[in-house]
This record gives sequence, structure tokens and C-alpha cells, in this order.
Amino acid sequence: IESNESCSIETLDLANRVYEVDAAKIICEFLNDKVTQVRTANLPDIIASLKTDDGLFVLRSFSNLLAKSPIERLNLDDNALGIRGIIECRGIISCLSLLHLSLQNNGLDAQSMKNLKNILLDSSNQNGSCVASNLETLKIYNNMIGIEGAKEVGPILRACRNLKYFRYEGCRAQKEGTHAIVQGLADMTAQSPAFQHPLEALLLESSLGCKEEDPISAFCLLLPNLSQLSHLKLYDCGLESTGCDRVLTSMNSLSRLEILEMGQNEMAADNIENLTIILQNNLSTMRVLNLESNELTSLGVELLVNAFRGSNEVAIERLFLSENQIGERGAMALIEAQNDNLLPNLKVLTLDENGFSEETVENLHNSFDGILIDMEDNFEDEDYDDELEDWESNEGGDDFGEEDDDTDDEGEVDDLAKALRGVRLTPDDVSL
Repeated sequence: IESNESCSIETLDLANRVYEVDAAKIICEFLNDKVTQVRTANLPDIIASLKTDDGLFVLRSFSNLLAKSPIERLNLDDNALGIRGIIECRGIISCLSLLHLSLQNNGLDAQSMKNLKNILLDSSNQNGSCVASNLETLKIYNNMIGIEGAKEVGPILRACRNLKYFRYEGCRAQKEGTHAIVQGLADMTAQSPAFQHPLEALLLESSLGCKEEDPISAFCLLLPNLSQLSHLKLYDCGLESTGCDRVLTSMNSLSRLEILEMGQNEMAADNIENLTIILQNNLSTMRVLNLESNELTSLGVELLVNAFRGSNEVAIERLFLSENQIGERGAMALIEAQNDNLLPNLKVLTLDENGFSEETVENLHNSFDGILIDMEDNFEDEDYDDELEDWESNEGGDDFGEEDDDTDDEGEVDDLAKALRGVRLTPDDVSL
């Protein structure tokens, strides 16, 4: 590089190495006239263990170094940016050429997000445009942003006319903050012609809820407008069975899904009917189906397998069904599906934390040799199918797995309260 004065550096990768102040000075001095054409700046985890002032100096140095480059991709993951770090990185974050921004595990809070919003929405330049209007990727993950911070993200989304990939997980939005996120997405899609917004990937971990007054209502209205969506992840969104049905119903028009993830939402067998419609509309494109940590039971697996029958276009390569209260019946349905070649492209299957006998586990491994991930936490003593049969014999009167003795417990508490009314207890009468 030193001998080639005319060299043009398009990618600067300083990832996963800690740069002391002196090192940053040397690097910046050496590269000062050689990085005017950098398009990719890969800067994750470069200030770990540094004192705050030193870390801020390093961030400011690299930001100023790259401020005049036509940056398109910026990765600042795993740097403890906080409020001051975002400000120090203003020079690079404010590049109007920026298309892809990743801020994952950065120690961001509400004030940090306000600072970020001000940078991304600043249109005081000679073009009158802002960074957010050009963004195609925005990843915000594992930050202590909270409700107030989520409210700052909403306006950013509203300005993202070209966003194709949006990740917002592990940021503690809660329902009030989720309302702001969903409203921002709704405003974003409203600026595009009907069903034409370019968003392809939407990854959310938030409190969508399942009631009419919850964010899920607005979310289900915007989903049909995302006709280009290929990856939808709604993990631990508090949907429950009712919310799962509402989301799945609103997805009926989507036909380009490649990845669908709805883990940890209390999805039940009752939801498979609506899921079947989604699968049938996307059988030839869907490669990943992640339904782990739900309540599908063996019945849900049987219904899921039936959704694959009668088609030669099933593209699923990765199927995640761990922790779903699945028993022997569900295992047999999957083994039959494999014998009937219903999933010809399957490469990965997870079934851990369900309830299978040792013999059934062996049969599963034999049928899905090289495909089934080891089940280290199989609950062989669980009788999930026995509980399921009791539920089916009751014609599904109560939700499967639901505790039905709450009322009895409340009655016992009331009886005890009445019996103790007017009775004085001394310390000798109570054992803690």
C-alpha cells in the first residue's frame, strides 16, 4: 500500500481487534490519503476494555478518517457506544451514501437513540435529503433502548423509503414501545404504492400481544402491504394462540416467504390450519420453518405433516420443532413423512426438549440420519400424548396444557380467609 500512491481501498476491515490510542493515531496517519473511496467499513468490537475517553478517541479518529468516503456499509457491532459514542461516530454515520447500518450490542439507551435519530434524519445538507431515506438495512439488537428509545425509532422508520432489512430484537420495547415501532413501519409502507414496499426481511422481538388494543392490530394491517417479504421473524412476541391466528391470517397474500420464524409464542395445534395456508402459498420458496418453544403437541405435528402431503414442491431445508410438548404420535408422524419423502430437501431437524422414549429417539435418528440434531434434553418420562388424549376426549374444551385448578385454589384461599376471620395469631402459631 505504501509504495502504491494511487491505490484505492474500498473495504476497511478492522474487526475484533482492540486499538489503543497510539495505534489509532498511527493507522489514521498512514491511511489518511488512501481511504477516500472506502465503501465498506467493518468496525465491530474495536474498543473493548479501553477506558471511556480512550475508546471515544478511537471511535472519533476512525469516524473522521472515513467521513469523506462514500461509505455504503457500516458495522459498529459490539462497541460500547452509549450516548457519547453515537455522537463521536456522527461523521461516518451521517454519510448520505450509507445503505447498511448495523448497531448490535452497543449499549444504546433512549438518549442514544434520540441522538441517532437526529443524525439519520438531518436534512440540512445541500441535497435536502437524509441518511434514513437511503437506508436498505437497519439492524438494532441487544440494546437497553426501552420504551422511550423505541419511540425514537418510529420516526426513523417513517423516513426509510427503501428499507429492505429491519431487525429490532432484544431492546425491551414493551407494548408502548412496540406501538411506536409498528406505527413507524405502517407510516413507512404507506409512502409506497399499494403492496410495493421493498422490505424483504422483518425480524422483531417485541410485545405485539394478542388483544384488540395491542400493537398486533396495527401490525396485521400492514403485513399485507409487504408483498416482497421473504424473511419474517416474530420471536417471543406474546402472540398466544389468538395472536398467531391473527398474524397468519394477515399473511395470506404473501407468496415469497423463504424463512418463517414464530418461536416462543404459545402457538398451538389450532393454529396449524391457518399456517397450512401460508405453507401452501410458499411451499416452493420456504427453506426455513422455525416453530420452536411453542405448544404444538403431537396433534399439531400430525396436522403440519398433512400440510406437506400432495405436493412435490416442498422446499423446506431446516425445520425447528424443539420444546413443543410432542410425544410418540408426533414422532411417528414425522417418521412416516420421511418414509414418504414429504420433505425431500430437509437438511436440519430439531426435536429436543420433547417427550420421546429411548426406542423412539433411536427410530428418529435412524430415519433422519445426519439430519436430526442430537436431543440432549429429551424428556423421556413425559406423557405428553396421554395429556393430549385426555384433552381430545374432552373435545378440546380447555386449552391443552392449561392449568385448570386456579378456581379451586382461589376457593380454598377464600375458605381459609373466612376461617381465620377474627382469629389472632401469635408468633408461636406461625412457622416460617
